[in-house]
Amino acid sequence: MNFYEYRQNNSGGSFDMDLGILVYIQANNSEEANDIALNNGIYFNGVSTDRDCSCCGDRWYEADSHDVMNKESLYSSIKNALSGFIEKIAIIFQDGKIITFDENSKNNQDNLDIFLDRTE
Repeated sequence: MNFYEYRQNNSGGSFDMDLGILVYIQANNSEEANDIALNNGIYFNGVSTDRDCSCCGDRWYEADSHDVMNKESLYSSIKNALSGFIEKIAIIFQDGKIITFDENSKNNQDNLDIFLDRTE
């Protein structure tokens, strides 16, 4: 099973930090990942629905086969969030479990344990 990366565009001059700047979704394919994304607050085509700024572009884009992340790259993103290099990331597992990482979270160690346990 793969993880698909969703990179949030800074549409309108701000980020939506409910999930984070980067979101990784575990799924069998990109179509399933996009469905999971839609069920968890990520939306596509925000400019055409007047939800996002037309000069900045859509906040989120659908994943495809180019957005597959390996475990090592995902772990690197977790380390970047823990060090403050990335403000916040979220991982959504196929079963709906969501874990987040940011520099100051008290749940980082528990969430890291969950990530490592579920990706072994």
